[in-house]
Amino acid sequence: MGFYVTRKQFLEKGDRLRNEVDSALTIIFGSDLPSSSVPRPKLHYRGTASYFEYAGFPCVLTAAHVLQGCPQLDNVFHGKGEESFFPLRSGWYATVDAEVDLAVMGCFQKALEQAAIKPLKYTHFLAPSYNHKDAFYYCNGYPGAHSVNLPFLGEFSIRDNAFIGKAARLPDGVDPSKCFAIEYPCNIDPPGMSGAPVWNLRFHCMQRVEDWAPEAASFAGVAQRWCPETKVLIVTRVEHVRDFIPRAVEHLRTRYKWKDGNEVLEAGQI
Repeated sequence: MGFYVTRKQFLEKGDRLRNEVDSALTIIFGSDLPSSSVPRPKLHYRGTASYFEYAGFPCVLTAAHVLQGCPQLDNVFHGKGEESFFPLRSGWYATVDAEVDLAVMGCFQKALEQAAIKPLKYTHFLAPSYNHKDAFYYCNGYPGAHSVNLPFLGEFSIRDNAFIGKAARLPDGVDPSKCFAIEYPCNIDPPGMSGAPVWNLRFHCMQRVEDWAPEAASFAGVAQRWCPETKVLIVTRVEHVRDFIPRAVEHLRTRYKWKDGNEVLEAGQI
């Protein structure tokens, strides 16, 4: 089974899906600590992430390497262009397995409410991967070299890079129980797409494209790296995301004594 789906056909039918899942996207920045001669820290673009909620605690989900190696991770930026930076809770938690490459960082419910952001529910992660040779995937993220221009937080522009990619062959040496691959049919270099959520459109479950509805799509995984030799993105499977999230949130909740995801955000509180 399978049929050809054009970008135009998806755009005509997929607005509702894109509006729902892209509203949970965010951009992660890290910063250098300011010196006496620099009035504020210099920001470094890190990658893409998405908001989700587990057991009443809102968090940010991304690839672990997006958060690693940065002096201070203190802000994320919502990708719709609002001039608002959202303080994160203290600490983050990553997988030990580098090939799974996932990380979670807490954020405040109050900050999300102020920007009218609706995080993904944990139930989005409960469906299996549904791998199929004819599967199509939807992904959106922020490749840094193309998308971000933040001259000292003055004028700025942020553009996303939504695309539809078909299932692809995994490069040799990558564990298929942990990852799968999708085409990256874009001319924009993908660095910065790491951490972006990937959705299986499940077109292959339909007899024809007219039968498809946005509700058929399911969360499939988190983009982790680019394979330039074969021009594919490597994606951590949703099964590992689902298993990792409860452990990560519980670790952060215990270590940093989180009280309630809806607690009042006080000035300077992290």
